Amino acid sequence: MELLEKVKSAQDNSERRKLAHEVVKLFLHSNGRATNDQVSVFGEVLCRLLSEMAQSVQVELANQVCDSCGSPLDLVKALAFADDVEVAEPVLQRSKQLEETDLIEVANKASTEHRLAISKREHLSANVTDNLIKFEEGVVMQSVAQNETAKISSNGFSTLAKNSETDERIMQALITREDLPAETAQHILDHVDADGKAILDQLVQSDSTLLHRLIKKSQRLTEEGKTDDNPDRIETVALIQQVEGGHRSLEQAIKLLAEQSRLKSIATMMAWAANLPEEEVNKGIVNIKGDFLALIAGALELSFEVYALIDALRTSQLRIPSNDPNKIFDQYDQLDPDHARVTLRMVNVIVKVS
Repeated sequence: MELLEKVKSAQDNSERRKLAHEVVKLFLHSNGRATNDQVSVFGEVLCRLLSEMAQSVQVELANQVCDSCGSPLDLVKALAFADDVEVAEPVLQRSKQLEETDLIEVANKASTEHRLAISKREHLSANVTDNLIKFEEGVVMQSVAQNETAKISSNGFSTLAKNSETDERIMQALITREDLPAETAQHILDHVDADGKAILDQLVQSDSTLLHRLIKKSQRLTEEGKTDDNPDRIETVALIQQVEGGHRSLEQAIKLLAEQSRLKSIATMMAWAANLPEEEVNKGIVNIKGDFLALIAGALELSFEVYALIDALRTSQLRIPSNDPNKIFDQYDQLDPDHARVTLRMVNVIVKVS
C-alpha cells in the first residue's frame, strides 16, 4: 500500500496523473484479492484521482467496477455521477451496488443521457421509472417502454400513453407489453389523434396482431369476470391464439375451419385478422353476391383453394347454386390485395361512423 500513501502526499499534477494510472492498474489487477481495508483505501484514493485520469482510464475503471459486488461504494457512486456519460453508463446500467435511491438521485440531478442509461437497466422499480418518465424525454420514454423487465406505475403508463399519440416507438412498445393495463389500452384507443391514428395504422400494417392485442386488453374493462360458454367460440379463440403465436398460419387455420363447415368461426377468424367488426364480417360473407367474401379473402391474401372452400360452404349454407370454378378463379386472380385492403379500411371507417 506504499503507492497509495505516495499518491496521498503527491503535490505535482503530472506526478499525480502518473500515479493515478498506476493505482488504477494496481486496483484492476487486485481482482478481488484486496482486504476490506485495502478496498476502502483504494476507493478513497481513486475518488480523489478521478479528475486526474484520462477518459479512457475512467471508462476502463467503470467497466471493471460495474460487474463487481465488492467495489468501493464511494467510487461506484462517483462514477455513476460522472459528467461524461461514457464513464457513467456501465455503472448505471449494470452495477448491483447502486440502490434505488441512488438511481433516483442520478435521474433527478444528471442529464438526459444518464437517464437513458438507467432506463436500459434490468428490473427497474416503478419508483425509478416514474422518475425517468416524468421528464417526458422521447428517447428515455421509448427506452423505458421497450424495457420488458422494468415495472411501470399506472401514472407512468398514463404519461407514456399520452406521448404515444405522436411517437411511433412508444406506441409500438406499449402495445406489445404484457403488463399494459386495460385502462391504458382504452386510453390509447379513445384519445389517439389524427397523427396517432396514422402511426397506429402503420404499425397495424407491419404487424396485424398489434391492434388486436390492444383491443383485447382494453376489453378487460368490460369483460372482467365474464366467460364465453360457447365451445365452438372457445375453440375458435384458441385457434386465433395459435395463429397469433406463430404455431399455425392464418391460411391453415381458415382451411381447417372450412373443412369442418364452420362458416361462423371463419367469420370470427377473418374479423380478427382484418381488424373488422365480427358482426359486419359475418353478414358480409353470407351475402348472396359473395363480393365481400372475395374482398376480405383477397385482402388477407388467402389462396384461391381456401377462398373456393369458403365460397362453396357459403353457397351450400345459403342453398344457392354453386359458382363456376373457372369464373371465380379469374375474378379472384384479378383482385389486387393492396386495393382490397384499402377498400376494407374504408368499409371499417364507414361502419364506425354509422
